[in-house]
Amino acid sequence: MFGAQVFRTADVDEMISISSRSLSAHRLILKDRHAFNGRLSRAQIGAISINHLSYGTELEVRAESMGDDLFFIEVPLSGESVTSLGVAKVIGNASTGCILSPDTAFSSIWSADCTKLLIKIGRVKAEQHLRSLTGADLRKPLRFDMEMHFGSDAVRPLRGLIDVLLAEAAVSESQCDRAPFHRCLETAFLTALIWTQPHNYSSQLERLRKPAAVPWYVRRAESYIKVHSSRQLSLDEIAADVGVSARTLQIGFRQFRGVSPMAYLRNYRLDQVMMRLEHANGKAKVCDFARSAGFVDMSKFARAYRIRFGCGPRETLRNRAPPLSDLSS
Repeated sequence: MFGAQVFRTADVDEMISISSRSLSAHRLILKDRHAFNGRLSRAQIGAISINHLSYGTELEVRAESMGDDLFFIEVPLSGESVTSLGVAKVIGNASTGCILSPDTAFSSIWSADCTKLLIKIGRVKAEQHLRSLTGADLRKPLRFDMEMHFGSDAVRPLRGLIDVLLAEAAVSESQCDRAPFHRCLETAFLTALIWTQPHNYSSQLERLRKPAAVPWYVRRAESYIKVHSSRQLSLDEIAADVGVSARTLQIGFRQFRGVSPMAYLRNYRLDQVMMRLEHANGKAKVCDFARSAGFVDMSKFARAYRIRFGCGPRETLRNRAPPLSDLSS
């Protein structure tokens, strides 16, 4: 399905080793090991990892923990599966999938003809996008409802975007540089996921569907901050440019953005650093990106980065999925 990144084997243990490193650690419990015919193909679209997986025989997949940094979306393409998370169960088929949140144990029984897409998204990336939509920091980790109804009117656009990702995965291997397009697809997919699949911040997003008009001075201050974010700014300077008092600006940002103007500035700078780190080469220096974004104190920058994204800046540099060819070496 995805060009050269395809792995096939009739060896159960080899399949477990390869797919565990590509996805997450798990076990396979089979009725008939001789009927096993594993196939895994993978593509990377921006920060989204798309994995096409089949086993060719009835079995159970068990994972004790997916870790604390990944969401998995299961999209059945054929056959049927029953995925269990505690007492919750989702019967997966052509119209119903599920999403598994980080740091959860689950089991999934696959029919012999079951094939699935497993879409892997980093928790940090998803929560960063949620913050960009709400304009506020998160007090609790993002958690989605497990069952996904792809046939519903609300979730159908998300299922359509999955088809777009698959079409792009089929052609991107032969293209030189499709990174700008991949970033657009990544943003569209994350937006659709967060807006359409229920989660513990859905009510907060629902209030944004009919927002009160944001005051002109808040919007103007945001523009000023973004243009001048790389140099040292003070609240008084921003307020003076906008033409309101510092107190009025503080109240406006708290009411309509959920943070103070200076926190908005800090978050914007952090977002700029993260974006640059995600697309940097291996020789990039974190401190160079931090200083160019306007940070002076590197220790304060590192603490703020970890608080906002849940990981250190150097971890972002290293957080790249290896090609499937590397996994099999």
